[in-house]
Amino acid sequence: MVKFLYEDLGLVPTTIAFQEPYPLSQNRLEAILQQYDLHPEVQPVGDHRAFQEAITRNHVYPYGDPWVVIGSSIDALHLSLRGHRLPVMRFSYPVLDEAIVTDRPFIGFRGVVCLAERIHNLFLEKLFYTRYPVGHFPNPFELGETMTREP
Repeated sequence: MVKFLYEDLGLVPTTIAFQEPYPLSQNRLEAILQQYDLHPEVQPVGDHRAFQEAITRNHVYPYGDPWVVIGSSIDALHLSLRGHRLPVMRFSYPVLDEAIVTDRPFIGFRGVVCLAERIHNLFLEKLFYTRYPVGHFPNPFELGETMTREP
């Protein structure tokens, strides 16, 4: 997932947390982080409080990192209660606040398209609610308004 987000979408991870540590997954992650010279905070034990604190420490609304959280409905609830206006892609169990009726794979060619679509829609959601789509990049609406104004 980290490789896909970084290589294909240009997203840089700030915090990576494992619910249950698996040595094979951690070894693969370490190799990817070294390959791309990435230095996120890696939490090998599923400590939910530490994950929330890392997001709180790294996030400065509306610009800071992270731009999006990939987690569960519980993560979305905790972030909301802490006042963070971050979009959360429900990727891990439990998903309590979405109805999933159709097939939404996360593996293979269809999975790549589905993931890219969901993440893109999260950025649109953030843009809609905050007028800041991603980090320090300029707001496309403000740029459009500036470019179309009469001199």
